Amino acid sequence: MRIETVKLINRSKEGDKEAFGQLVLDYSNYVYSVVFRLVNNEPRAEDLVQETFIKAWRNINLYSVKRSKFTTWLFTIATRLSIDWMKTHNEWLSLAACRTLRNHQFQHYLRLAILGWPVFDYWRIIFGLG
Repeated sequence: MRIETVKLINRSKEGDKEAFGQLVLDYSNYVYSVVFRLVNNEPRAEDLVQETFIKAWRNINLYSVKRSKFTTWLFTIATRLSIDWMKTHNEWLSLAACRTLRNHQFQHYLRLAILGWPVFDYWRIIFGLG
């Protein structure tokens, strides 16, 4: 991780909104790309990006540079918010979205699909029918 990013995170933990604003500028495209691949809806993706950074700001003191990369932490927040939104709105998880998730996450959501949570074309995934 860049030293500048670590400094911005530390300043954010001290309540520096400008430092956190710089983190938002630095990572908003990354978060948008993650969220959009999951929800495939531009306005909703933009809302979820905002929600991701609001949650990150509120929980910045829980983030530890020693435990994970900042992008991994943001990825986790963004995917959980996106999946919660899809479940709440009974949206289908697309095959592209499944590819976005890491393998262990994919297996977890595939189990949920089999148990009845709606996932688009999960039979194709199971049987490898592209």
